[in-house]
Amino acid sequence: MPCGTFGIPLQGGSYGNAVLSREKPLSVVRIPIPDKEPRVLLMCEFRDFWFGTSHFPLKVDNRLNAVETIRGFVAEHAGNKPVFLTGDWNDTPKSRTLAAMKDFMTVLSNERCRTFHSVKGAAPDSFKDGKQDDEYCIDYIAVDSSHAAKAKVVDAHVTPDAVMSDHNPIAVVVELER
Repeated sequence: MPCGTFGIPLQGGSYGNAVLSREKPLSVVRIPIPDKEPRVLLMCEFRDFWFGTSHFPLKVDNRLNAVETIRGFVAEHAGNKPVFLTGDWNDTPKSRTLAAMKDFMTVLSNERCRTFHSVKGAAPDSFKDGKQDDEYCIDYIAVDSSHAAKAKVVDAHVTPDAVMSDHNPIAVVVELER
């Protein structure tokens, strides 16, 4: 069931963020992120955790503003239960954006795999011959650092897919200690 969506009109349709879940959320929060496009931090509250997504802006300063928006949400909501965040953060593992996120979030997904492949005619498969490519890792799954010790990663992978998007799907399976 869709837990929350946020769409931006485009060519008779829309694009944006969505969270899908089998469980109905207790609440859904949409927090604007300053940018020329109307981006949001979309968060869904469940019984045992918060789960959300955001597509960070292209400009570095706006990405850093997005980080501060998220930092405020996490500071307010992570006390009682973990806050998981996913999305296209539009920056690489060694960037200022990721350094700022890592001040309060712990990345659970593999930061060394290519998640974005529409540049330089690159093939989406970053695993061929064991090759890994963090230069094009811009999509992440993370948990607030105060709950990171309780989030055991069972599996983290990237699935090469050049058909559906210019981003490869990423997944993390987490066992959450109570």
